[in-house]
This record gives sequence, structure tokens and C-alpha cells, in this order.
Amino acid sequence: MDDVKRPHVLLLPIKMVWIAILMLAIFHFTFGVLNKHYGFSFDTHKKRCIPEYSFYLLDKQFGEVKKNAIYMFNARNMTPFFKDGQMIGKYVIAKSGDTVDINKNGIFVNGLEFRDRKFGLTEKLKISEESLYKTIQLRDNEIFFAGTADNSFDSVYWGVGNTSQIIAKAIPLW
Repeated sequence: MDDVKRPHVLLLPIKMVWIAILMLAIFHFTFGVLNKHYGFSFDTHKKRCIPEYSFYLLDKQFGEVKKNAIYMFNARNMTPFFKDGQMIGKYVIAKSGDTVDINKNGIFVNGLEFRDRKFGLTEKLKISEESLYKTIQLRDNEIFFAGTADNSFDSVYWGVGNTSQIIAKAIPLW
């Protein structure tokens, strides 16, 4: 008489099912937490407003908005190039309390040059360059967005944004 106990024939499949359930739960939890705090964005435009970068890590828990950082925000009143609600990425070059001066020499924030005098969309928008010249004193929660490219459709053309439009801080990866 052989008293050797053999494992039940379904023991291995049952263990495999439990391991699969555990792996799915870990994946679901990890992905849910990461997706809540982070995301990715890829700029597919041929002519990017920030030509030096195209792939970004998005930090949705960014805290205070900082100048000279790239942020993703919901477009508002940016026709004809972007629909309302479309996600856009630009530098925040000025915020509450700053003064932005747009003149024949370029864009200046508190007297410091951000971009020289190249307003590449005036012809396409059928407006004069002079119509863009103005001085803006930003009020509470106002943001001035800008790209580094000459053809960037930014606050120079459509005015200031609001901090409530910001979705995430965009950390350039490449």
C-alpha cells in the first residue's frame, strides 16, 4: 500500500488563477494611482510652438504655478487654431503681478526679454503686427502663456489665460 499523497489535479490551475488575480489587482491599483498623478503627452504638430521638445511627462499634482515652466492647459478662445477644451502646452512666462510689454522689439516680462520681435502669425490671422503691441498688468490668477517658436499661437494673440485652465505641469522628456 502506497500512502504517498498526491496533490489534487486542480491545485496548480487554482494557484495560477489566484496569482493572476493578485497580479491584476496590483496592476490595477498601480495604474490607477499613477494615472491619477501622472500622464504623458506627445506633440504631433509639424510646427510646434516649443520646437525643442515633443514628449512630456505630465505631473497632475503640480502645486503652485511657476514662471518659465511648461504647463498643459485647456484651450479657451483660441480659434482658429485650437478648439475650446483642447489640451495645449506652453510656457508660463508671467503670472499675477507681472507686467508684460509687447512691442516692436519683442515680448518683455517685467522689463526682461522673453522673445525677440518675430510675430509669425500676423499674416495668417490677417492682423497687423502693431495691433499686438500692448502692455498688460496681470491680475490675480491670470497667466501669460507663450511658446518659443515664432509661429506660436499664444497669449500675444488671444490674451491672458487663467490658472483654472491648467491641467498639469509638463516635464519635457525629449
